[in-house]
Amino acid sequence: MTTFPIVLIPRSLEQARAAQPPTPIFSTIQPVSPAPLQEQALPPTPKRFNRGVLLFNFAVSVPLSLLIAQLTTIPVIGVLLILLAGIGLYVGYKIKSYPRRKSEHTRQIKQIEESNEREQRRYDNDIKNYPTRERQYEQARQEHDRHTAKNLEPENVRQFQLALIRQEIHSTLPHDLDDSDAPIGFCEPMFCKYLVRCFSSSKIKTCLGLNISDYPHPYTPDFAYIDPESGLRIDIEIDEPYAFKSREPTHYQGMWRDNNRNDAFLSRGWIVIRFAEEQVARYPDECCKLIAKVIYEWANDRTFIDRTARFGELQPIQHWSQEEAEEMARNDDRSKYSSVCQNDFRRTR
Repeated sequence: MTTFPIVLIPRSLEQARAAQPPTPIFSTIQPVSPAPLQEQALPPTPKRFNRGVLLFNFAVSVPLSLLIAQLTTIPVIGVLLILLAGIGLYVGYKIKSYPRRKSEHTRQIKQIEESNEREQRRYDNDIKNYPTRERQYEQARQEHDRHTAKNLEPENVRQFQLALIRQEIHSTLPHDLDDSDAPIGFCEPMFCKYLVRCFSSSKIKTCLGLNISDYPHPYTPDFAYIDPESGLRIDIEIDEPYAFKSREPTHYQGMWRDNNRNDAFLSRGWIVIRFAEEQVARYPDECCKLIAKVIYEWANDRTFIDRTARFGELQPIQHWSQEEAEEMARNDDRSKYSSVCQNDFRRTR
């Protein structure tokens, strides 16, 4: 069951109040223990020629000559001479290319040894510096953790949220009209005196209007608190349970007109405060104190908190249903508290 006062906050302000400072990015890479050094293997020493290959060629040349002679018209001795000539050419090539192959092998050995020496020096340097890099990483991580923890301290979180709230409040959309001719509620003149006395006439405004698309009349707040410095705007409403003349129930729970009005102000970044008429009539100072609390909560302005400190806390009143509003009209409940508003209301007529 909802109760008055009803305080409605734009979603953007709620999100700003719930926001947490961003966690700093920890970009330091954790050092890894150097892997064991693996040296490059040296290539095998070249030979003038491979004796094993040479003996194998001699061994197969005779049976191969016999086989070729049977399959062709070439004599065995001719085939054998051709094969031996080929073996001789192979041996000659190997002997002639040996100096070049030996020189290439020497060059490769030198390159591999130099590379292994560089890798050894690098490995030795990594082993030597690893404790230092590990200590530096740990120090950086601890500093990051301290910075993160400091960001999340309640006061720092509050300051971060207030900065976001200030940005959102500065983007609040203003009203469209300064000369709305909406009718004045019965207790509005009386409550206006209290509001002006507490918050000053420079911040309490009446007769403002918000143009609404597809609706013939502007939405007019009963009162508007506007702080030009911070940009904070509050729609202050006084809700009576029924109309004096027609006895028609109004401002009951779920009433679509009130919901639409609330959404219109909230969508522009305004805070909406709705008081029951009985609260305003009986406890106007306490109503001002609640407004002061809202101002302090969202604009961080203690001016009015100190000014209203001597007043008590506003007691809640149950928000009526349509059926309860009809019953209140039959019982003429408004007459039980509205007499305090009567004189001020008559002066405005």
